[in-house]
Amino acid sequence: MANPNPLRHAVAAWRSATATAVSHRFAVTLDKALTALMDRAEKAQNNNQQASYFHAQQELRHNRDAVQQRFDETLASRIKAEPSPDQGKPAQSAGELKLVNPDTFERLVVLETLGERAEQRYHTVLHELGHRLSVLYRGAVVTPNHIPAAPKQLLDSFDDATYKLDIEQHAWQVLAAVFDVTLLRTLQSDYDMLNDALRNAGVLPNLKPTAIRNPETATEGPPQARKPTAPPSTPVDPTRDIAHIRALMSHGHTSPSVSETGRMQAADIAELIENSQTHLLALLPDHGLFDGGLGIGDIDADQLQLSQRAMQAQRVVIKQQIGPDQLSRHDESTIDIIGALFDAMLNESDLCAPIKALLSHLHTPYLKLAMREPDLLTNTGHPARQLLDEMVRAGELWGDGNHLGQGVFPMLKELVAQLRGAQTLSRPHLEKLRAQLIRHTGELRRRRDQRGERATEAEIGRAKLAEAKTIADEHVQELIGEASLCAPCREFLRGPWHDYLTLLLVRNDGQPGGNGWSTSQALGAQIARLSGATKDTAPPPQTLDALHRHLTNSLGHLIPHYRADIDTLITALRAWRATTATTPQRPQDTAPPARRMPTPGGKGEQLTPPLIPDELALVDKLRELSAGSAFRFHTTNHQPARLLTVTWFNPNTDRLMFVDQRGAKADLLSVQRLARLIHQDMAYAVDESEARPPFVSRALHRLREYLENNRWLTPGAPR
Repeated sequence: MANPNPLRHAVAAWRSATATAVSHRFAVTLDKALTALMDRAEKAQNNNQQASYFHAQQELRHNRDAVQQRFDETLASRIKAEPSPDQGKPAQSAGELKLVNPDTFERLVVLETLGERAEQRYHTVLHELGHRLSVLYRGAVVTPNHIPAAPKQLLDSFDDATYKLDIEQHAWQVLAAVFDVTLLRTLQSDYDMLNDALRNAGVLPNLKPTAIRNPETATEGPPQARKPTAPPSTPVDPTRDIAHIRALMSHGHTSPSVSETGRMQAADIAELIENSQTHLLALLPDHGLFDGGLGIGDIDADQLQLSQRAMQAQRVVIKQQIGPDQLSRHDESTIDIIGALFDAMLNESDLCAPIKALLSHLHTPYLKLAMREPDLLTNTGHPARQLLDEMVRAGELWGDGNHLGQGVFPMLKELVAQLRGAQTLSRPHLEKLRAQLIRHTGELRRRRDQRGERATEAEIGRAKLAEAKTIADEHVQELIGEASLCAPCREFLRGPWHDYLTLLLVRNDGQPGGNGWSTSQALGAQIARLSGATKDTAPPPQTLDALHRHLTNSLGHLIPHYRADIDTLITALRAWRATTATTPQRPQDTAPPARRMPTPGGKGEQLTPPLIPDELALVDKLRELSAGSAFRFHTTNHQPARLLTVTWFNPNTDRLMFVDQRGAKADLLSVQRLARLIHQDMAYAVDESEARPPFVSRALHRLREYLENNRWLTPGAPR
């Protein structure tokens, strides 16, 4: 291998060049941050939020040079530091830092999340650099944090540079998001350059670039959307089930076995939580949930991860305040089970992100309730448990992520505000809140069904009209055929006469037949015959007079504004008769060929690639769907999933009509397309009935399964 000293000089030169490049990119970050703040101000939901974004923009513009200078100085000191063989672990963990100063918790979690995500993005190249730099520095352990220009080094510099800016937290998060996109995601070529230089110089040239994920962080990350898992098929005894969960959890608890006389009583723990409630709630990010500043797309997976970590921090604070010498394993497991329930709530795929973030604010009140009323976990009829079940269910069925202000979100926000602000929660009060929510969702269902009926009737009317137009078009085409008709006659048949036939069909429910239909067919045939008359077959004037009377009494009576067109037709036929009587030559018809109106959607949509047997089998079942069947549709553009309800199946077009949660027409899907979406897991049926087990039972079942399958892991929420 080459002498390490020249290589160290090469690494030092790379450090200097990279620091310069990163500094230039940070300047670009500041430019884009100013633009992003202006964009957020224009889209702000209220005046206060808009003013905060404008203020942040002015603050950043005024202090831009100082921010750039602090970033460059901090980065220079960090990027030049060399690891030593005796370097130790950090003196204080990030988790401890979060608890020291709750006011900066959200900021620290944002930085930690961005750092972990960047390290995972560059895991392979950082893995190689760590080993090669370790050789250069005589065996020093080079962690990702000690690699020059490591993501967390850059984030530390960013934090130092922006720390003194007098801006709101949500405005600072805009800066952090721009920093992530503009700088943190552009480091691959910088790392590759150093890695290639060391490899070409003979430093571990055969090192395998296998990315091995850290098992401690392998399960980390934002809650992932997933299809609902099936609950147990047979009922279980809640008391025995919770006892089994506590036993499984006890394997990973650090609390010693505390005697009954030495442990803090559950009621005292509840009082401790109540006294610390303001402090604990301050740890949870607000996300603009309670000030009206929340908009669609403002809460994503990263924001939910902030909420998840905040709830974890709340539980750590509570346990620290109790003390390990006074916290029994039974009470510790109660705290962890409540935490697992809310972690499971963040993993519910049928809840939109804003409602998940909103319900996370019930974590502290429910910790207090569980300590004050131990049967909350074992009694399926406990009002607090039933209320949480009802809130999750309401969010699943009526939490419209595309129209937050029109679904159940405002009601849920009101309930959460009452629950988190109350010092005590009596059972009658909890039952009253649940009753209010049930009445509200009942009203939402009534409005949806009422509006959905109107939308369905309108769609059925449009479908009948389209079908009638198609049948009328076919009959007009038969009348015109290959005959050489005069242009006015063709125009009349394609226009007024087509509309007349369509109206007759609509009045007869789309079915040709009856005396009116027979008369119309005879009149239509007469029009075509008279228009195609020759010198030898030219009709006498009295025939045209009779035709005029029949058309006026039928078409003119049904559609009065077409009487002028009838007069125009008869005049043209008289002129056509005179022409054919003196000249055997027929005028050339320059009218465009008849256009056949297609049936909307056709009978059975042809997909590419063709349906496979499983999808074909599903198509037959979908044709039998009853009105009221609900489906959740996931999108690929990061928009909230849509919950749509079937209101009508059109057998003529093989399409299903869907309405949204407000009852407005949302989509017309062929059964073939729906079968494809279901097979691709882009859509699945949702049970709106009461048959689906409630949320708490589902979550406890998943928690038990998780603990049984992962006894060697530290207990936590099921992933």
